[in-house]
Amino acid sequence: MTTRVVPGVNGGKPVQYVERMHSRNMGANLALGIPSNVEFAWCVDCGLQYGPTVMTGGDLFPGGGATTGGTQGVPFTSDSNVFTAGMVGNVIRANGGAATITAYNSPTSVTATIWPWAPFAAFPNDPTKTALFANPGNWSCTTPVGQVTGLEHLNGLTVAILADGNVQPSAVVVNGAVSLPQGVTASIITVGLPYQCQLMTMALDLGEPTVQGKFKKVTGLNLILQDSRGLKIGPVKLNGDTANLPSLIEFKERSNQSYGQPVPLLTGLEFAVPMPCYTKEGVMLIQQDNPLPSTVLAIVPSLTVGNDPG
Repeated sequence: MTTRVVPGVNGGKPVQYVERMHSRNMGANLALGIPSNVEFAWCVDCGLQYGPTVMTGGDLFPGGGATTGGTQGVPFTSDSNVFTAGMVGNVIRANGGAATITAYNSPTSVTATIWPWAPFAAFPNDPTKTALFANPGNWSCTTPVGQVTGLEHLNGLTVAILADGNVQPSAVVVNGAVSLPQGVTASIITVGLPYQCQLMTMALDLGEPTVQGKFKKVTGLNLILQDSRGLKIGPVKLNGDTANLPSLIEFKERSNQSYGQPVPLLTGLEFAVPMPCYTKEGVMLIQQDNPLPSTVLAIVPSLTVGNDPG
């Protein structure tokens, strides 16, 4: 429970809000080979999310080609009258897949293009790669928008924005609304107060013979991560109780992703090279500034040991 004064709310008097932690489940299903989806990340405080619009009126049956990213003209059918002509341009999501509706055929049928990076999961061990159907409540059909409203509790505050898995520039909430950059629309948008996460390692030692008190440089970090993205790393110089933090280097993540595709969350062993810097402690800082999830399971440094300070 938090109490704050929000400009334009309750005549300038303090307002009390009851909040709860959001689930860390981001749609993963290991049995079906569906990884966690960064679009569903909720890494903000006091946040609200636009989308996805869950459909409860019928089963969804993706047609042939739905399990291949980038396929056009894929039919999607339902056993109930759930589609309308106004849904052209909407985004269908189910079983790890996403597709944009390109044509309305009937109340039970539409045609769509599969997102290149988000094919639909197939039935396990099916050589024909038939896409899984989705029961009511387990699929969505959402209209992309360029503005999020209903944010009166954040009036006048600077918020972080995650739109379809991509971090957008921070914005100030005005009259309960924020807008995405011009020309940008998204079908899942999470907006809320940003917070910074920091992880600082302990001073390094190698056992016997000890390297305590010797200058040392961490030349690389082997990080074991789970569902992580957006990290920065760098050495820390400790001066008494004050931490002097040099420039941090962003973890290089983007490789061959298509334009507009969010970088997938990283799980497993990743190698990062920090800024070279000799310190006596060998302490490293890992920092997260973005509205993105990060879980660091282990840190294994590579280092060069210098001489005793003289």
